[in-house]
Amino acid sequence: MIIVGILATGVVFMFADPTAKVKAAAFEMRGDFNLARAEAVKENESILVDFIFTAESDCNKTNIANFAKCYSGAGNNQGYVICFDEDDDNDCSDEAATATELEEKIIKTMLFSDSVKYYDGTNLPPSPDGPQNSPPIPPDTLGVSLTGADYNDGITFGDGNYIYMNSNGTSSDTGSVIVYLPKDGDSTTKIVKGKPYAVVVDSEGTGRVRLERWRPDKNDWYRK
Repeated sequence: MIIVGILATGVVFMFADPTAKVKAAAFEMRGDFNLARAEAVKENESILVDFIFTAESDCNKTNIANFAKCYSGAGNNQGYVICFDEDDDNDCSDEAATATELEEKIIKTMLFSDSVKYYDGTNLPPSPDGPQNSPPIPPDTLGVSLTGADYNDGITFGDGNYIYMNSNGTSSDTGSVIVYLPKDGDSTTKIVKGKPYAVVVDSEGTGRVRLERWRPDKNDWYRK
């Protein structure tokens, strides 16, 4: 009974730990980036990962009405959609006219829990709680500054709030996506509760995806 109690306490702590929630979201995102790359090679077609910011909590691909809520501009959820971007407009919002087409064009929709957010550079927490730069990507050993309009959502891909995985296993860009958990889920407080994790695409030529975590005690990014 003592052993069971200890194990149960550990499980409860793991799910209650805010950093564990951020870590889980980052690990799933890394897996989904690799899913997009695998699908691109399998289907011999570029696959888009489209980052969304104000999705409704029931965004899914079961029908067009529900899926449209990903792009409704309402709600407070964030996440991404993986799709075949057949009209080449750099988003997944209008790839299907029927439910059957939706199932064929949308590979996956993913929403973070209400607490986990993209790391908004316009509300950067003060050091040492949060980073001012993205994780370093060779040859830029210092990382990209997260201030300014181009990176104010913690997404540093140069093409915007999306990335393509190409049919030959490469990626359209290098960069990172940073997620964290702000105090009480409110990023305007500028207080980091769950420490940031970053999903990094560090090579266009290989499409390689890795994870880094922010270490406030070291004031630096570390690979996972």
